[in-house]
Amino acid sequence: MDHSKQYVRDSLSTWMGTRLANVGFDGWRFDFVKGFSGAYVGEYVTRTTPTFCVGEFWPTNYFDPNDPANWRNQIVGWVDATGGRCSAFDFVTKGLLNQVLANGD
Repeated sequence: MDHSKQYVRDSLSTWMGTRLANVGFDGWRFDFVKGFSGAYVGEYVTRTTPTFCVGEFWPTNYFDPNDPANWRNQIVGWVDATGGRCSAFDFVTKGLLNQVLANGD
C-alpha cells in the first residue's frame, strides 16, 4: 500500500472507522510498521480514535545484547513519529530475555 497517497489514507481511515468499528473493533494492531512512516499511523489513529493502538516494529539491525539502545532508539523513534498516539511491541526486552534464556543466565 502506498500510504503517501491521500486516497489510500482516506479509504483506510473510512474502512477502519466504520466497517471495523461497526463490528466491534475498538483498537488497532499495525503490522510491519517499519515499512511505512509512523506519521501515517498517527493520522489513522487521529481519524479513527481507537481505545488502544500498537505497532509491530522489528528494528532493522540484528539484536545486539551489548547495544540494546540501538533497537530501543529505533522503536522510540517510530512511536515519536506517530505523535505518541500509538505504542509499539517491546522487542528489545524480548531480545534480552531470549539471550538470558539461551545462555542459562
